[in-house]
Amino acid sequence: MGRAYYRTGRYDEAATAYKEAIKRAPGLDLPYLGLALCYNSTGKYGDASAALSRAISLNPTYKGDAKLAAEDFNTRRLTASGYDQKDLTDYIEILNY
Repeated sequence: MGRAYYRTGRYDEAATAYKEAIKRAPGLDLPYLGLALCYNSTGKYGDASAALSRAISLNPTYKGDAKLAAEDFNTRRLTASGYDQKDLTDYIEILNY
């Protein structure tokens, strides 16, 4: 639900849905990635950075390595399009906060 709300610009509802997903599965990185995008879109940059950092720490590939995550986001962005490309661009922007 979080992704659907986010795509339609309903950021507060999306954030609530992502927080509920985190309650159900706190060890997954995907809800934190979505939450980071919601916070970024509403100008809560510190919260966006914290959520993305948490996602990176939970991701089994990145294992907390923000530099590795940034490299992966950049690589994936080259072949992505549409919403996926924008999300990856936003993740890279959030890493700079």
